[in-house]
Amino acid sequence: MKNLILLFLLFSTTVAKGQIFTQNSVDGSITLTPKGVKGNTNSGTITNNVALGPNTLGSNTTGNFNTATGYSSLLNNTTGNRNTANGNEALLLNTIGIKNTATGQQALRNNTTGNRNTANGNEAL
Repeated sequence: MKNLILLFLLFSTTVAKGQIFTQNSVDGSITLTPKGVKGNTNSGTITNNVALGPNTLGSNTTGNFNTATGYSSLLNNTTGNRNTANGNEALLLNTIGIKNTATGQQALRNNTTGNRNTANGNEAL
């Protein structure tokens, strides 16, 4: 029985394919969470964002070219552009700040409007 289950898992992972696309010519955003995948077909205002984890980019309205990985990273971002947040609650309070990079749990957590900051490490800056 174990061999049959193993064979099934091996087969299903090699043939499983997925595709996410948007309904228009504007690039879309994709959010991956433990509850599944959420695609944004866009209204032409939010483009090229990547969010991986629960609550990532949860308040984003018109922010573009953002990357958020980790629980609640860039949660409060609304219009900030070109930010990268890697780690739980990285850039958590950022709202309109642009071109920030935060790597580590709670890195740049309290930044709200600052621009062009880099923080590496747990609770950095």
